[in-house]
Amino acid sequence: MMQDIHFDHRFSWQGSSPSEHDSQAELCFKAKRGLDTVICRVPHRVLLNVLHRHAIRNDILDLDDETGDGTQRELCERLFHEYKSAIHATAQEKILAGRFALSFGHVRSILLGEHELRQKVLEASRAH
Repeated sequence: MMQDIHFDHRFSWQGSSPSEHDSQAELCFKAKRGLDTVICRVPHRVLLNVLHRHAIRNDILDLDDETGDGTQRELCERLFHEYKSAIHATAQEKILAGRFALSFGHVRSILLGEHELRQKVLEASRAH
């Protein structure tokens, strides 16, 4: 019997974790699967590279191309909310496949990469 995965609606910003993923993984959210807590990490560059380009091309959001930390974070947060279903689907697929970076007791960690997130976004846009 497969256990359900439940995503926390909150997210946080964390610095890079090279020992864990060797990546600038910054936007983080949690998932629960049974007793396990999974920290899902999305590099802000993945959000900008994949989602920003897709949003502009498909006229999904009216986005400014300003630079700066505050603006990039705000843009990433807007993109995260707009594409939450694709992001959660990518995380769910990786969790179900057991592709974890590290485990600490009941805490696991995954990193969502550019290629896999791009795939889910394209699949979602084709379905609509």
